Amino acid sequence: MKVVAQILFILLLAPGCALAQLQDETVFKDPASSFEVDVLVYKPYGWVKDVGRTVVIYPPTGGVTRLERSYAKQFAKRGATAIVLTNWTGLSESTLELSIHQTLHERAMKAFEVTMLNIPDTHSISVLGTSVGGIFTSLIAAMFDRPDRYLIIGAGAPVAEVISQSDQSDLAKARDQRYEKYGFSTEAEYAEELSKVFNLEPTEMSKPAEGVRLGAFVLTEDTTVPTHHQYKLAEHWQAQVWEIEASHVWGIFRAWWSYSDEIADFLIED
Repeated sequence: MKVVAQILFILLLAPGCALAQLQDETVFKDPASSFEVDVLVYKPYGWVKDVGRTVVIYPPTGGVTRLERSYAKQFAKRGATAIVLTNWTGLSESTLELSIHQTLHERAMKAFEVTMLNIPDTHSISVLGTSVGGIFTSLIAAMFDRPDRYLIIGAGAPVAEVISQSDQSDLAKARDQRYEKYGFSTEAEYAEELSKVFNLEPTEMSKPAEGVRLGAFVLTEDTTVPTHHQYKLAEHWQAQVWEIEASHVWGIFRAWWSYSDEIADFLIED
C-alpha cells in the first residue's frame, strides 16, 4: 500500500498532471449589448503558482481543435490563465456580400474587447492566434494597448489579397460565386473590390508599441494563407520569425508538435 501511495504521489507531480489546471466552459457577456463570447477557461491551481498573465487564444478557421486545448493546458501548467475563444455572436454569418469580411473582423475585435473585461486588471495579456485567428490577433495588436505579447501561426496580410488567393474551401467557393455574381475576372480585380469595403488591413495600421513582444510562424509551402503574405505581415510587425517548411494544416500541426515549449516561453516567460 505504501508503494502504491508513493506511485500516486509521483504521478500527481508529473508535468502532465490534470490537477495542474482547471477547465471551465462559460460565456462572457457584453454589459452594454446582447453580444456574447463562448470561452474555455483554463486556470492554474494547487501547487502551480499564478504568474499574473492571461493568454487569449484565437482558433483557426473551422473552430477550436485539440491543439488550442493543448496549448491552454500547457499555459495553465506554466501558471498562466488561458482563455480559448470558441464562438461569439455572429461568428458564422455567411453571405456573398463583400462587406461581410469587415463585419466579421469587427465582431472578432468586439469578442476580444468583451473578453478583456473578464481579465483581472492585475494580469498582463498575451494573444495567440492561428490562421484567421492569427489575422484577428494582428488586428488586436494594432487596435488595443493592453496586451504586450503576440504570436501568430500561418497568418498573413493584406487580408483582401489573402481572401482573393486562398485555396481554403469556403473562400474558394465564395470566390467562384462572387466572380459569377459580380463579373470579376482576375484575383487582382477581386482583391481591389474587397479592399474598398474592408478597412481593417493590419499592414496599413500602426505597428504595436516598442517593447511589445511579436512572433510569427511562417509556413513556407502554404497556399491557404499564401506564404508571401505571411512574410508581409511578419515584416510589417518586425517580428521574430520561425519558418516551417510545410503546407497550412501540416505546418500548424508541426508548430504545436515541435515548438510548444518555445511558444509557451515566448508568451509567458519574462
